[in-house]
Amino acid sequence: MKEKIYNFTADTGIYLMSKLFPEYFAKEPLRPTDRYYEYPWALRHIFLYTKSAKILDVGSAGSMFPLLIKALRHEVYSIDIRKVDYETVYCGTQNICKTTFGDNAFDIITAISTIEHIGLEGRYGVSKEDTDYMAIDEIARIIRPNGQFLMTVPFGNKYKETKFHKIYDMPYLERLLARFKTSIDIVKSPESDEKIALIKAVK
Repeated sequence: MKEKIYNFTADTGIYLMSKLFPEYFAKEPLRPTDRYYEYPWALRHIFLYTKSAKILDVGSAGSMFPLLIKALRHEVYSIDIRKVDYETVYCGTQNICKTTFGDNAFDIITAISTIEHIGLEGRYGVSKEDTDYMAIDEIARIIRPNGQFLMTVPFGNKYKETKFHKIYDMPYLERLLARFKTSIDIVKSPESDEKIALIKAVK
């Protein structure tokens, strides 16, 4: 009887672990995610920033990206409307549409696959009262002159909203980022039929 209980417990544990960490149990290589493109792209821009920078990562909950930035020896802050907690990073539960940071507080701000969720109620605990325009206005306030805003969002031929996120087109992005000088690269998403806009915006 003890052996049956042990085997059942072991099998159940292995099954649960395979669901939580599929990469360790995959029989074939896993399909890359959008982060395979987004993280190296953003880190490359941050790496080119030769002096120590004060950097804010927006929408960090569940992401390792703030720790990757920290490895480049910058002063890193992390915020999300959900709780974030990294030992080596300054963390705060804040809404990017209205933060407690002072004007011109950051040299670089990153938002990796974050802005497209703002205002879509029901996902990640966001409120429909917030808008992506409000978030960009706040980012423009708290980033210093000539500071870099690195942002990635889903991209398509026409703006639309899905249950999960917004898909931006070029006219919408131009209006949204009108106060910034932008450089935009479009790449194919490795995990869907969508594209990704990789956006460097300078205040």
